[in-house]
Amino acid sequence: MTTSMINNKMRLTQDLTFGNYNERIMRPHIEKFLGVKCKKFSKNGFVDKFSTLDFKSIDGKYQFEVKSRRNDSKKYPTQLVGQNKYNEALKQIQNGVDVWFFFHLKDKKLAYQVNYLDVLEVKMLGNFVGGEDAEPLCLIPNKLCQVI
Repeated sequence: MTTSMINNKMRLTQDLTFGNYNERIMRPHIEKFLGVKCKKFSKNGFVDKFSTLDFKSIDGKYQFEVKSRRNDSKKYPTQLVGQNKYNEALKQIQNGVDVWFFFHLKDKKLAYQVNYLDVLEVKMLGNFVGGEDAEPLCLIPNKLCQVI
């Protein structure tokens, strides 16, 4: 295993730990904001780590994704979400589910309700320093988000 591969594996582990930690912090805020109890997506009684979205409400009316950022809300005018997640959200909306993206930033927590009326820019972006390939990401303007 090369040094680059080891560094990439360590970074992935750090990112997963960071994300899981912030999901636990955000969950009560989201439950209060939406007025529902929620749970992680599961498959056969186990957390489904391959689910496109992170959580769903117990009543099935909501699904949402939590994105954790190491920057504050002033650094970028937009928040990034994988186009695959956005497309899944649009599919769930057709099934009558409300879908939200929540962003945990250093200085605030933002919420964006996915809808068909917003036309979002899509760019091929990636963490090239971290060795990632570019992927299509939707840019959600901060001005379309609510502070929670």
